[in-house]
Amino acid sequence: MLLLETCQLEGIVSIPSGVFKPYAGVSTAVLVFTKGGSTEKVWFYDMEADGYSLDDEGVVS
Repeated sequence: MLLLETCQLEGIVSIPSGVFKPYAGVSTAVLVFTKGGSTEKVWFYDMEADGYSLDDEGVVS
């Protein structure tokens, strides 16, 4: 809560599950903050598939 009250939330990057395999298979959100200020607008990016599968096989055909 302190982070949201004392910093400005600039953006959120939503990353699909499996990107950090083999370490974690869960989806991830990266929050980008700037010290000070107040949040007025938040940039949101939803990362999607790039042609590669998230399993051990590699490229999606």
